[in-house]
Amino acid sequence: MHGAFAKIVRRSIRGSLGRFLAIIGIVALGCGFLAGLQMSGPDMRASADRYYDGTHLWDIRLLSTLGFSDDDVQRVQDIEGIADAMPSIS
Repeated sequence: MHGAFAKIVRRSIRGSLGRFLAIIGIVALGCGFLAGLQMSGPDMRASADRYYDGTHLWDIRLLSTLGFSDDDVQRVQDIEGIADAMPSIS
């Protein structure tokens, strides 16, 4: 920066150094909170996924108003990647 504008900026920062440092601190704190909030979502999903995998909790639930036949359950069990299927009535 050169000229009168730079001189005015330096003079205003020097005149109220405490206020300038407080604004810098507030901006840094806000950036830290924003970064933390943006990372908490993916971290929570990854943590829940590890917990569900460790406890062998079900990944998907199929519902039907008419119910599923034994053939339907067998077709679901035959899908690649399905370790187990547990039919139930509730």
